[in-house]
Amino acid sequence: MKENHRREIKGRDAVARKEHNLARRSLTREYDAVLAAVKDKLQKKKEESAAEIRLQEVRARIEALTEYSVGGFELEEELGRLRDREISLDLDYSLASVSDPSLSRLELPEVSGDSVDQEWCES
Repeated sequence: MKENHRREIKGRDAVARKEHNLARRSLTREYDAVLAAVKDKLQKKKEESAAEIRLQEVRARIEALTEYSVGGFELEEELGRLRDREISLDLDYSLASVSDPSLSRLELPEVSGDSVDQEWCES
């Protein structure tokens, strides 16, 4: 009888260890997915910021050239080129825009106290 009881306990322990490992792997995959989403969001935000900076630089040059032009300088050709560039960069900026850079909209997996690896807590 004792032997049967021991086998039953060992079997339960093996099942519990297996379930624990599967849960841990599942949680790892979920967090990897979240990290990938965050990385993608940050990359898009970086592209958006770079496009915005280029656009602001061109607009500042247009403003400066406009002021020079009013002062009697002949810069119409450069001004026309920069205005064309502004349109192109404005389009790039619009395409690179990130809808919502916050991370609050990401679906994060719920973690309960039971799912925490107790071995890590004890050491």
